[in-house]
Amino acid sequence: MGNSGPDDQGATFDNLWAKNRAAGVAMVDEHYYNSPAWFLGNNRRYDGYDRAGPEVFLGEYASLDNKLFNSLAEASYMTGLERNADVVRMASYAPLLANVDHVQWRPDLIWFDNDESWGSTSYQVQKLFMNNVGDRVVRSRSTGPVVAPKPITGAIGLSTWATAATYDDIAVTTPGGAVLFSDDFSAGAGQWTPVEPRGNWSVVDGGYRQSDTAALDTLVKAGNITATDYDLTLKATKRAGAEGFLVAFGVQESGELYWWNLGGWNNTQGAVQKGAGGSKEIVLAKPNSIATGTTYDIRIEVRGSAVRLFLDGAEWGSFTDDQVTEPFAQVITQDDATGEIIVKVVNAQDTPAVTAVDLGGRKVAGRARMTVITGDPQEQNTRSAEPIQPVTTTVSGIASTFTRTFAPNSVTFLRLKTK
Repeated sequence: MGNSGPDDQGATFDNLWAKNRAAGVAMVDEHYYNSPAWFLGNNRRYDGYDRAGPEVFLGEYASLDNKLFNSLAEASYMTGLERNADVVRMASYAPLLANVDHVQWRPDLIWFDNDESWGSTSYQVQKLFMNNVGDRVVRSRSTGPVVAPKPITGAIGLSTWATAATYDDIAVTTPGGAVLFSDDFSAGAGQWTPVEPRGNWSVVDGGYRQSDTAALDTLVKAGNITATDYDLTLKATKRAGAEGFLVAFGVQESGELYWWNLGGWNNTQGAVQKGAGGSKEIVLAKPNSIATGTTYDIRIEVRGSAVRLFLDGAEWGSFTDDQVTEPFAQVITQDDATGEIIVKVVNAQDTPAVTAVDLGGRKVAGRARMTVITGDPQEQNTRSAEPIQPVTTTVSGIASTFTRTFAPNSVTFLRLKTK
């Protein structure tokens, strides 16, 4: 497929760190672009980092889109970067600049056109962290909700990328053989709805064909599979073009989905990609190509959050999407010049977080400066409007132990003056 994947997917790097330490490497440069769920699930990535190994320069990182929810996920992750500042010595959001009229991908920090520039929601979050770093981390701990992985349910989908292909004999059945959905297109394609209205879809010779080899990122969907255990089977034939097939499952109204990409990246690689918020991350990948004119039997077995993939009867790969996410995160730092304690809290969920804050007996002023970034998690700053902005107020009720309600989908910084 034509879009680029992340530089790494957050796999365990113990062996790599050990090799770098043995080679005397002083600092490693890590890059990754991933979904919001990945960032919300990897806040503790560096907690177990080998303190005797090389330090880290996180040279490029970002969540794959420009909505507020992406920025909240990045903010949550940044609390982990600050908490592990003894090894993560530098971090740099990327990409930095993009012309809104010539977009290659999202995210970007600052957008511009011929007349003006504006900061994305991530720009506002990054600026807030930059202006409130602190000189040292204050040891702290917190408890918050943990979101467990959900079974993979939803619609099924068919897609192509710069390729003409035909799909036929589609069925979704329970492990016991009960039919949940089927279509052989003998009655047309009335069960299918365009999600991405690109390409030229029609029933040809009893199969459902996308015939435009120039169309990218097409997608049609059908059904609504609510069962947690099911098998998706179909036949697929490449007619012409640069790549192969994309078969989607777990398609949600929110845009979340999984798709099995066969013959992607100019017919050199297959992959399972997980899409969320308009972006896709690679779950697994391996070399693969698809022959023109050959009909392939495709089978996807879903068992809750575990998936097995079969191509022409042979198991091609498998994965389990068991990522746990933590929508509440915090870190506390101290500004030596002002003596202020900076409490930084991220609440990346749709409900308020009523939180007790215990400063361990530290004496602080009863009033504090509070800066909050919040809003609709799907909102973004654009050329015509920048609704996501920080708001600074003075709040009371601060003490060595106090309770605060943190707004839904928010980043909150409290600067507390010590006595």
